[in-house]
Amino acid sequence: QFFHDYSKAKTPPAKTKILDAYKMMQTMRMSVYDISDIAYDAYLLNGHTKTSPWTANVKMGDVVRLRFIGAGASTIFHIKIPGTTMLMVQADGNNVKPYSIKHFSISPGDTFDVLVKITKDRPYIIYAESIDSLGTAIGVLKTQPNQVINYKNIKPFPKPQPIIMMNHATHKGGSHPSSHSMQNTSGHKMMAANKHHGHNNQSIHGKKMPHNMAMQHTKKITQSLSSKTKYDRLQSPVKTNNPNTPVHIIHMNLSGYMDRYIWFLNGVPFYKAKPIMIKHGQWYRIIFTNDTMMHHPMHIHGHWFILRNGHGAYDPKLHTIDVPPGATVIADLHANETGQWFFHCHNLIHMKAGMANIFRYTDTPKEEFVGLSGHKTIRWHYANDLELSGDFIHHTYEISLNTLIGSDYNKLQLYARDIEIENGKLTHANIDVFYWRLISQFWAIKGGVNYVYRPSSKPYIQPGIGIVGLMPYFIKTNIRTYLHHGSTKLDIQLERNTQITHRIFLKLNVEGVLATKTIAKDEIGSGLNSLQWTIQPYYQLNSNVALYLQYKHTNYYGALRNILANEGAPTREDIYSLGLELLF
Repeated sequence: QFFHDYSKAKTPPAKTKILDAYKMMQTMRMSVYDISDIAYDAYLLNGHTKTSPWTANVKMGDVVRLRFIGAGASTIFHIKIPGTTMLMVQADGNNVKPYSIKHFSISPGDTFDVLVKITKDRPYIIYAESIDSLGTAIGVLKTQPNQVINYKNIKPFPKPQPIIMMNHATHKGGSHPSSHSMQNTSGHKMMAANKHHGHNNQSIHGKKMPHNMAMQHTKKITQSLSSKTKYDRLQSPVKTNNPNTPVHIIHMNLSGYMDRYIWFLNGVPFYKAKPIMIKHGQWYRIIFTNDTMMHHPMHIHGHWFILRNGHGAYDPKLHTIDVPPGATVIADLHANETGQWFFHCHNLIHMKAGMANIFRYTDTPKEEFVGLSGHKTIRWHYANDLELSGDFIHHTYEISLNTLIGSDYNKLQLYARDIEIENGKLTHANIDVFYWRLISQFWAIKGGVNYVYRPSSKPYIQPGIGIVGLMPYFIKTNIRTYLHHGSTKLDIQLERNTQITHRIFLKLNVEGVLATKTIAKDEIGSGLNSLQWTIQPYYQLNSNVALYLQYKHTNYYGALRNILANEGAPTREDIYSLGLELLF
């Protein structure tokens, strides 16, 4: 997509803008076009696909009320009815001052009511397109039973721009949601978990205050309005609050490890989080800060948010607030219930991966806590990356396996690298069995034992430690060091995958091995031992299977080169192979 957009840019400033956005996101190790989590096989409106759309009969002169409900697991839709201006009248079941709108977006959990006046004898096509432009859902208001529905003639929404350049105020009625540069881009970098302090109860002046301490007076806080969002034009026709009511501050930082797919509220996933304690009768101001590149529609059970969007006592009441990438959104909450209430991102996948917590009233009896333990259990996961390749002319074959089993932070790693079989004989085998510990968003440390079968004269086991992670520009890094008979060996491996087309990728890998002492019988030399370059174009058949061609070039150096020469073994290797990669 980057190559496509860059080549289509018509002016040097436009090309520079796209390139700068790309470079910025690469240094942040985030994709410019990572707009949605999942591309689904079907997109539905009232259970119907676009090939068999949902329909309803209407008559000329009717005013039709359409209630749009974001019922998808994770899809955000842009919605329009071509040739028609809609009238927005309700949000999340609460009336709003009516306003005209050409199109709007709806996130999981959102509910919007619009009025459509039927003025012409034609089909009124409801067009809903996923925010990443990968799918559409269709509905039709028909004024005649046999009207032809040609949804293919509908002009799609403009292709999404790089996410760093997007504007997320999508209820503006005239401009398209991707038409302006995004603000607050400096806030997009993920914040380290140790910078998040969870919720803290503060007076509106910013000083900590326990729940049981009454507020003496009201002062303005420095930030009382949200960033620009799609909700800006929503205004209640009746008063929803008293803006001068004292409030406690709860900071709610939305973050996560996109690459590892763990999502956080205030730096921790749900199973590690402590409940957010609130006191009955009090008002709380929740300051949502989204440090990710994904939308997070935040939903609370049993309560209403008062979204602070500039209308004061007439700010709208919502149960779900979509916090856009990089945005700060502020909402007040009246603690007028009892017990405990679930609070979560309404993107089902984000919620399941940790972006959730509990609001618990301070007077909640302990017996009401029953039933939460199952949701807060640490889950175990596994991942396997298996590569099988062969040079069928010279009858040489390679097997590599990387297996991780465990929880989000602690895993067991089995890493079998380049197990080589030549003419039916095992010529090389090297296997790590390591404990793996996640220490930050992009880095993990590991340690354990390494088993070497060949090319040493006899098998041996050596201790090893390492660090693995992702450097800027998506460079996968795997650094390991081993100790064997007084020789310390360092193995450095760097790899990058670049997407060329929708299914074609290019993997580049370089690996260097150094050692501090020569051990001839185990083919270890002091200094630089080897440098290996691998070029691997591959075709992604689906998310789990890829076919690849591989060229691997290896040079041996120094003492190891002399050892191999004395044995009559090659000091340089070029291997061409065809392979299959499986992820499971």
